[in-house]
Amino acid sequence: MPGWGSDEESGTVHKEDAVQTQVREWPATLETLLATEQVAYTELRDSSLALRKALIQGHTDQIQTEVARHQALLARLHAVQTQSGELCRREELLAAGQEYSLTRLAQSDALEEEPALRERAQASVQLASEVTREMAHNRQLIARLSDWMAREIRVLLEPLQPSAGYGAKGAQEPGAPAPALIDRRG
Repeated sequence: MPGWGSDEESGTVHKEDAVQTQVREWPATLETLLATEQVAYTELRDSSLALRKALIQGHTDQIQTEVARHQALLARLHAVQTQSGELCRREELLAAGQEYSLTRLAQSDALEEEPALRERAQASVQLASEVTREMAHNRQLIARLSDWMAREIRVLLEPLQPSAGYGAKGAQEPGAPAPALIDRRG
């Protein structure tokens, strides 16, 4: 009969078919987002190491380049994590009210049926931990360099002590600040 063709011929999609399509789509989308997040973390780790090397060597132009690269990578990582969080909320992969994090995703019950995704999420958690450690080392190095520079500047700005014949620095008046040349924090 004309006009009474099958659903396939008419292009009608049943609700069950749409649900099955969505079920098949989110794992692939999440896989892509996790892969993108891992790439961003890998590049961020490389940038952290390059930044530390530039800081130690004192190459100002390389420091500026790595800081700009680092900021761009952090922005890209934040964008990917936002997309992942939206997907997890939409597909209810995390408990209601939970914010997205790789650790929560890796421990999610929704990933029990997707072992490859769980492995990818756990690998991402480990990589994120390594990057966090590298970034913490950089913050410590920068703090120590800042302290050292502050001490050096303070020494340069202190007035000269009058020499009274007692060694290279001469006699110092009681209560006069002593230049701090050694990092006492260890």
